[in-house]
Amino acid sequence: SEIKELFKKTDTDGNGVLDIDEFRTLLSEQFQELRSFAKIIFKLYSSKKDAITFKDFVCFIKDSKIRNKTNKSYIGRKIFNFIDSDRSEEHTSELQSLARI
Repeated sequence: SEIKELFKKTDTDGNGVLDIDEFRTLLSEQFQELRSFAKIIFKLYSSKKDAITFKDFVCFIKDSKIRNKTNKSYIGRKIFNFIDSDRSEEHTSELQSLARI
């Protein structure tokens, strides 16, 4: 499948999982609007310590395609919620712009 091929291409060391550097490269090449948030996204999607499995990768790819009614990204909202742990939604404009990704 297309997703499997992208995973194999991204897994440059061939160990069957993506580390943070491989994931950053993927974001830089395929998801430029998310690259600044690589560490947070990596943490949100990695089920193993310091690694994204193929299953995690599939979830990330599927989530990256979801948009809500106002065309805001699901991942952007997930990142915002991760940062807004107290659910106050009171943050700087920089963080609020994250919800518009």
